[in-house]
Amino acid sequence: MRKVTFVPGAVVSPAAITIPADAPDIDAVVSAQIIRLPAGITVAVNPHVLAGGGGAASVALAAGLFTDTGAGGNVAHVVAANVGADPVVAAVPTRLTTRTISLNVNTALGDLLTLNYREVGERVLVS
Repeated sequence: MRKVTFVPGAVVSPAAITIPADAPDIDAVVSAQIIRLPAGITVAVNPHVLAGGGGAASVALAAGLFTDTGAGGNVAHVVAANVGADPVVAAVPTRLTTRTISLNVNTALGDLLTLNYREVGERVLVS
């Protein structure tokens, strides 16, 4: 059983979501869960990283997790609106290909998706 957690960005169901390149191929999906961040989280980041210097902040910007506020290039805000709601969103995954899935719910910018699946070639023992 494999578990992969990643930020898919804003995806309208039932559009395909591609798993990260370093994750093993999917044989069968088991479950999925979305963690939706609350709005208003502020994160201080290095302005050189925001300018495209690399590092985790640039990766987060590219994934749509943060947005540059233009305030000197040193502040970013999480782009999500989940005030007062349950941060755990139930999602039913469907395998489309060995690299893609679809969900029965939309994902928002900043959502963290955890996918549990059997990888190609994994054997399941019957007890």
